[in-house]
Amino acid sequence: MRDDHFLTNEDLRAANEELQSLNEEYRSTTEELETSKEELQSINEELQTVNNELKLKLEDVSRTHADLENFMAASDVAMLFLDRDMRIKRFTPKLAEIFNVKTRDYDRPIGDLTHTLDYSSFHADAQLLLRDPASVPIEREACSADGHSFLVRLSAYHHANGHDVDGIVITFVDVTDIKRVEMALRESERRLASEVEIMRHFHRLTVEVAKLPTLQDALQFLLSNAIELHGADFGNVQLMDAKSGTLRSVAQRGFTSSFGNRVEDVNEQDESARGRALRTRRSCQIEDVQADPGYAPYRAAAAEAGYRAVQSTPLIGPRDEIVGVLSVHFRQPHVFTLRDHQLGDLLGHQAASLIAMRMHQDALAELNEALRKQASELERGREQLAVQAAELIDHDRHREDFLAALGHELRNPMSAIQSAVSLLSVTDDRSRRAQAVLERQIRHMTRLVNDLLDTTRVKHGRLRLERVPVDLHQCALAAIETHRPRAEARNLSIRYEFAGEPVYVDADPERLAQIFDNLLRNAVTYTDRGTITVTIHRESTRASVSIQDTGIGLETEGLEKLFEPFTQLDQARDRAGLGLGLALVRNLVEAHGGTIVARSAGPGGGSEFVFTLPYAAMHLRGRTPPGTPAVSVARRVLVVDDQHDVADTFGDLLRSLGQDVRVVHSGDEAIVAAREHRPAVAFIDLAMPEMTGPEVAQRLREDFPAGELTLVAVTGFGHNYQAASGSVFEHRLLKPVTADRAAELLNSLA
Repeated sequence: MRDDHFLTNEDLRAANEELQSLNEEYRSTTEELETSKEELQSINEELQTVNNELKLKLEDVSRTHADLENFMAASDVAMLFLDRDMRIKRFTPKLAEIFNVKTRDYDRPIGDLTHTLDYSSFHADAQLLLRDPASVPIEREACSADGHSFLVRLSAYHHANGHDVDGIVITFVDVTDIKRVEMALRESERRLASEVEIMRHFHRLTVEVAKLPTLQDALQFLLSNAIELHGADFGNVQLMDAKSGTLRSVAQRGFTSSFGNRVEDVNEQDESARGRALRTRRSCQIEDVQADPGYAPYRAAAAEAGYRAVQSTPLIGPRDEIVGVLSVHFRQPHVFTLRDHQLGDLLGHQAASLIAMRMHQDALAELNEALRKQASELERGREQLAVQAAELIDHDRHREDFLAALGHELRNPMSAIQSAVSLLSVTDDRSRRAQAVLERQIRHMTRLVNDLLDTTRVKHGRLRLERVPVDLHQCALAAIETHRPRAEARNLSIRYEFAGEPVYVDADPERLAQIFDNLLRNAVTYTDRGTITVTIHRESTRASVSIQDTGIGLETEGLEKLFEPFTQLDQARDRAGLGLGLALVRNLVEAHGGTIVARSAGPGGGSEFVFTLPYAAMHLRGRTPPGTPAVSVARRVLVVDDQHDVADTFGDLLRSLGQDVRVVHSGDEAIVAAREHRPAVAFIDLAMPEMTGPEVAQRLREDFPAGELTLVAVTGFGHNYQAASGSVFEHRLLKPVTADRAAELLNSLA
């Protein structure tokens, strides 16, 4: 029994061990199941994620499909999608207007369907595109049975990869409206060209009508053109008789004379086309006289004349009066258009203008004839006046030619005399006085000749001005110093009142010096005692110069005559001159764009001459001339002038140019200063007392050769200064000398 118990225990122990082994296996299996469960849960989650993504993609595809369906449904363009087998894949509703297609026809060959287009090569073009997908799209124009025009475009349907071709896309664009617009545009261009041609025709017509000699010829020509423009067969023109109020035929084509006589009885009371046009003052158009009830009384005459349609246009003159009627006739009934009405109005207006113009010309011709008769009565008197005027003009011309010739002939000997006197070398006082007299008289004669020549130049418009900015102060000062010796010899004083800063005017320096010279000479000549005052002041746009004296004065009524040629201020006095000075002054001032007036309080009250000149451009801009010009080389310079103010001022100007300047006021001082100063340039005034400028130059040339000393003549005499200076001078300058001119001369020296 014990053995049985032992065996039982052993069995139980073995069974327990087996159970434990089974339990461990079960535990292991359970763990594997847990792991598998977790893996399944992970796979399930991934599947749910993929499912959600697929759902979103499906929704996108659905929306895209819906958008495509709505787009296809809403598209106003007929579109057809075919696969490579020419089967229908998709189409827009608009295609049903061209092809007999239904929604059930998807995947059906396109060849099974009929269409309304005259496009016989449709299938051939589609097959061509399928065989060669790389070819360019094919475009054709086709018309449907209902008259619509389409632009058909066949292009390849590419796969999503962009390379493979899945079929063909065909679009049918309705271009009917575009075609209609193009046709309307071409029709409009045709009408415009026609209108342009009509206007050209009217232009030629106007030109040709104006050339015709008589009104009858002009109206006949106008009528022929009216018939041609309207495409009519007959026509006539009638003029209104103002007295009887009836029409009178003046031109016709295609009618007999008997018909012309009938229309002359027409007035605005009857119902003919002409009568209606007269009554309504508008074009009357009757498309068929046999069908018009009001035209019944005139049908027999129309049948005899051979016309069925007529248009009559009233001719209304410039004073709104009816002067006639223009009518065109047609053998057959005619439907009138707006163009016919417009043509009639244009031709009527031209005919009315022509009639009014020719009537006016006829009236003018009658008036001219009357005037001709009156003019013939005055012709003898006019001829006599013409002869007298010609004699006066010829006399004046001969006088001007004589004066000009005389002036030119005198200048040559005067220049020779001036040069000869300048070259004379005298030692005794008597000969020097005689030489001085000769020089003064030569200058006087030269001035007279120059005034004479300048007056002739102004008379014939040959006066030339070399205008530059000129300092009015310097020009006036030079003239004052020139006349001061003569004034002091007559116990007269010359005063001047100038503005603080220089005043620059736009003038010819030579002519401006001539103006001052004549006015100052005139003041000195006609003043016995007292003062001559020169005043310069500024105005807004011009400078004003006043030269006032205390001389003999002038009669008020004689002031304007002063500026006439050959007028003397006081014939009772023994005065030198030709009476040209003031006339020349006025001409010169006015040539510069200025004005001049003379004033006087009467005899014994003195005189005042006031002239104005325009400012130079730089003065108007509110600035003085540009800075002092540069001189490249500094030299020792000698200035010789007996007029102290002029010499000192010119010396200061040369110093401003960087020159070493010595100023003297006589010839003797010049000789001494030259030997001490050893100048390279000498500026010498020509008109000095005792020893003249040419004499000083000759003495200096004896001491200094040309390569060592340059001699420059300076003078205020504008015309003959070159001859007066002689040949000893290398250069010549005209007063007033500007800084630019002096710098230019100095820079030109070697």
